[in-house]
Amino acid sequence: MKFMHFNRSCSYACLAHLMEEFETKIQDIDIANKMKLPHLFHYDQEQDCFYAGAMLQGKKWFDLFLQDYQLEYFEERTSKETFLSMLEENPKPLMFGIKTGHGKHAVVFQRFQENTLFIHNPRHEREEAQDIMKYSKSELFQGLDDMVVFGYIVPSKSSNDRKNQVLDSLHDFRTYQSKWRDYCRTPHTKAEILKKRDDLMAALLLDIPEMMRLIGKNDLADKIEQLKHQFVLSLQTKEPIILKNHIDQETLQEVFQEYESQLESQIE
Repeated sequence: MKFMHFNRSCSYACLAHLMEEFETKIQDIDIANKMKLPHLFHYDQEQDCFYAGAMLQGKKWFDLFLQDYQLEYFEERTSKETFLSMLEENPKPLMFGIKTGHGKHAVVFQRFQENTLFIHNPRHEREEAQDIMKYSKSELFQGLDDMVVFGYIVPSKSSNDRKNQVLDSLHDFRTYQSKWRDYCRTPHTKAEILKKRDDLMAALLLDIPEMMRLIGKNDLADKIEQLKHQFVLSLQTKEPIILKNHIDQETLQEVFQEYESQLESQIE
C-alpha cells in the first residue's frame, strides 16, 4: 500500500505504486526528496496559474525523478468511452484522475476482472478509506472527465536538465511575488478572492509549507502558516477586501526572501 505522506500528494503516491512494476520500493516522500520537489516552482502563463509541491504533476516533473532509473512517464489523452474500453484489455497499471467531492484525485488502475474495475486508492495512513476501490464501468464513467489524461512508466535513456528547471523556478517565483503584491493591494470581493485562491494563493499558503517541512525548514513553514491564518480571517471581514491590510507585509517579505534563497541555493 502506498500512503500519502504530504498534502495533496496522491499523484506521487501513485507514481510510487507504478514503480513497483520495476521492482522499486519507494514512497511519495522519497520521490519528492530525490527530485528536489521542494525547490521547484512553476508559472503556467496560459492558465495564469502558479504551482508548487505536489501540484507539479505530469511528465515534465515526474521525469526529473524517473530519469535516474532510466525510465520516463508516458502520457496519453483520450475520450472516457475509449479509456473504459481500453481498460478491459489493458494488463498494465495506469495512473489517471477521478472526480470526487473535493476535486480530482489520482488513482491507479490495477485490473479488470468479472466486469469489475479494481482501482488503487492512495490515502493518508490514518484516513478511513478503502485501499482498493471497485467500480462497474458505468460507475467509473460517472467519475471521469470527458477527456481522460492517463499515464504509465516506460524505459528510456532521455534526461532533463535539473539546473534549468531550478532557474525557471526562480524566475517564476519572482513573477509570483510581483503578481501577489499587485493582487493584494487592490480591493476584491470575497467571491473574487475565492475564485483566485487556487491559481494564486494556494502555491504559497498550501504547498510550499509542506515542502519546507520535508527539508526541515520548519520556521519558514510556520511563518507561512501565520500568513495562511491571516488570509482566512480576511475573508470574514467587510467587503471590499484589500488583502494587503490583513496580511502582515513584513512577514510576507521575509517568506518571499527566504524561499527565494532556498531556490538560489540549488543553483550550482
